[in-house]
Amino acid sequence: MKFEVKSDESPGWNSNFMFGLVILGPAAGKLKYTLLDKQDIDLLQSNVLEACVEVDRNGLGAQVFAFCYDIKRGKQYGRYIQEILWEKYCGGIAPGFKVVHKNGITVDNRVENLVLCSKDINHYQYTNENPEDSLYWAAVLEMPHEAEPLYMQIDQIDMPHEKLYMLEEERYYECHYPPCSRMEQYPQEFSICGVCRVTRYCSSACQTKDWTWHKPVCNQRPGRVLIKSYPDR
Repeated sequence: MKFEVKSDESPGWNSNFMFGLVILGPAAGKLKYTLLDKQDIDLLQSNVLEACVEVDRNGLGAQVFAFCYDIKRGKQYGRYIQEILWEKYCGGIAPGFKVVHKNGITVDNRVENLVLCSKDINHYQYTNENPEDSLYWAAVLEMPHEAEPLYMQIDQIDMPHEKLYMLEEERYYECHYPPCSRMEQYPQEFSICGVCRVTRYCSSACQTKDWTWHKPVCNQRPGRVLIKSYPDR
């Protein structure tokens, strides 16, 4: 789902960092973005970009990826953006290998942030970089605060019920502070906002920083009901 592209060439940014920040839509309890090199923004011309949550089969949590598919062919032929970009610039992906993100931010799809590694590696952290020092973090912080109401509009369109039911054992949240990409390792790991009872945070520091975004809509969100199984139909 594509809504807005932000490319930054403003003074104060390194001229080598020419990028586009694309809104993917809601996933894991927040509005998600992907960061692309400027020359790759043309993916938007004939494709739809969406956020996709992938749950680890071995119980190692979940991750959010940017998923891309051709409008004419349909979602069944879609692929993760990191795979498309790797093949475009670096060649094929051999059996037994996968494309991962060097800085651990799975929606930072700048080509220099991609690397090929064995599928046997569950998590690949190339550097010990502080996420707050990443380009992705800085780019998301530049987005207008109107992004939070936009998340609510999308969320209500996709799931318009007053109470949104979800399976307790299947629901993973990402920290709601926009630039933070830390994901729950198991459902309900993170603390929850005591007012809206919806948004979740990996730390009190992220919750404090997120208040500017979250405050205007904190009381507007419909409460979600976590259940053990789906209700009878």
